[in-house]
Amino acid sequence: MVLVAENDDIVYQVVRVSQVVFQAQAGVEYWIAIDGWQGEFGGFKLNVDAPVNDPFASCFALSGMSGSLAGYNIGASHEEGEPTHAATFGPHSVWYCWTAPRNGIAEVDTFGSDFDTTLAIYTGSSVSSLTAVASDNDGGPSGTSIARFSAAVGTSDKIAVDGRQDAAGHMSLHWRYHAARLRCSRASAAQMRITLSGEDGQYRLESSPDLKTWTTVTTVPVVGGSGTYTAAASGSSRFYRAALVQ
Repeated sequence: MVLVAENDDIVYQVVRVSQVVFQAQAGVEYWIAIDGWQGEFGGFKLNVDAPVNDPFASCFALSGMSGSLAGYNIGASHEEGEPTHAATFGPHSVWYCWTAPRNGIAEVDTFGSDFDTTLAIYTGSSVSSLTAVASDNDGGPSGTSIARFSAAVGTSDKIAVDGRQDAAGHMSLHWRYHAARLRCSRASAAQMRITLSGEDGQYRLESSPDLKTWTTVTTVPVVGGSGTYTAAASGSSRFYRAALVQ
């Protein structure tokens, strides 16, 4: 026999299950040997072609203020000590990690995935001692998930994507900061109410008659995700925008 690949611990003395990656050739028969360290024995589960980010310790690193990627959880497994994500059973989790580049409200979703996903965000350095930050099951269309959480600059957030019950397939993962939104409504016959929703902070509210020239109107504090400003109703068309200043 010719040795192709071998492994003991995925992470020495931390993740003690084994994983090998090799370039398979079509039509070639491969023999897979499984043994116990120093005579240990018991039941085992063999996953073929599992995602590389199946183990918590091998989480796939995300970067930037926003982004998206494709992945899959086919062949993934549930680790010993791993929590149940979004309070929903699922045995095929994969892991991602993202270090927030700034403070703010972040969103993660699995929109566009072709299976019923569950999603959870944690902090912590080991799979058995995680602190839950946010989670979701079925918050998006067609069984996909979306979760919002308060991201702290420099904190490594761990993101788990699983399939509800035994679901597995191909996923789309998206991350971004939650943008501020404006909504205008009539407060009275002579007044208009502008409502800002977004991460907490001070926003500069600006107006324009033509989307070219912008003038600062006021500063609006957003607390608990919402803030309001009441302005005199104008007979002419006017546009508004807001920017986080602190």
